[in-house]
Amino acid sequence: TTKLISLPSDQKEALKVASCFGSRITKRAVEMLSKSRRFDSLGSHLDDSFRDGFLVHIAERSSPTSSEKSYEMTTMKFPHDKVREAAYGLIDANERCRFHHDIGMALLSNIQATDSDEILFSAVHHINRSTSLLLGYPAETRLSMAELNLKAGSRAIQCSYFMSAFSYLQVGAELLPADSCK
Repeated sequence: TTKLISLPSDQKEALKVASCFGSRITKRAVEMLSKSRRFDSLGSHLDDSFRDGFLVHIAERSSPTSSEKSYEMTTMKFPHDKVREAAYGLIDANERCRFHHDIGMALLSNIQATDSDEILFSAVHHINRSTSLLLGYPAETRLSMAELNLKAGSRAIQCSYFMSAFSYLQVGAELLPADSCK
């Protein structure tokens, strides 16, 4: 924890973002977040964290159908759960909701039709971590977030991720305006 606290603020901020994804963050998520103003320097600061030993790269097959063994660094992960927990602990408890909201909205604003369901699920997961903020939003915004949860829930069912689907659909129902079932 002491080493994390002594890092430059931008690097700490990058590690906080990475910690919100759990033990690992994909290169695609970093690219998408980097397109938003708040997270525009995320990639370079995560690279600094890699050089300092706070993250490690995971090599994955870039072409699983090829007979050649071709690997690409597509994911970064924390070397130990304690490092991730320490980085997540740097986020003030009162700010975690806003942090997840901003991550989810940044992912959502940069999602492409060619992106995997994983990106949609990640965006919705982060937005749903900020439900207390969403409940204070206008009915139109809550309705669009409920529709997003319906889309994620439907995709999760298609992928046989039934527990995730239940969670998305439950949050979506909570976001519906009070008069929506009349």
